[in-house]
Amino acid sequence: MRLSSGLGFCHSFMIQERLQTHFILCLSQLDSASIKAASAIGNQTYEYAPAFRYTWMIDNFSSLNVKRHYSDVFTIEGLKWRLRIFPKGNRFLDQLALFLDAADAATLSNGWSRRVKFSLTVINQMNSTLSKRRGTCYEFNSRVTVWGCLSVMPLKELYDPSNGYLVNDTLIVEANVVIQKV
Repeated sequence: MRLSSGLGFCHSFMIQERLQTHFILCLSQLDSASIKAASAIGNQTYEYAPAFRYTWMIDNFSSLNVKRHYSDVFTIEGLKWRLRIFPKGNRFLDQLALFLDAADAATLSNGWSRRVKFSLTVINQMNSTLSKRRGTCYEFNSRVTVWGCLSVMPLKELYDPSNGYLVNDTLIVEANVVIQKV
């Protein structure tokens, strides 16, 4: 089953749940139990590389005057990745949008594909239990090189300094990524 590349993973959860696909196994947070459970889907077993954690500190976040903002590139299993954030919202202008992006997709061979399990977290710097985490598994390929969430959290909540997400105008985003070995 393929979902439209325009859907973020928050929306795909609802569609996949209704269709009762095997992706339901991947909806939990990326802990060791969910990684093991999601590694054997149907009759296929996938081998994954060790988990990779990337922390992105975005200084002067409220001053960003761009539609989208990119992290530095990081490499996992020979592929280059980056995070993409929409500080003023994307399709839902009142929601923070956050995505994982295959940064070197244009240079990869036609037909490339990699199953990726990942979570993206906006860190609450005052109370980590209030951090906003979204996670999924998805097969990135030559047609769909970006996947994420259109509505991580309301912008009003994010930009209110008393909520703890922006401290000294710095936003911290964490990505936990596990990639299928080839």
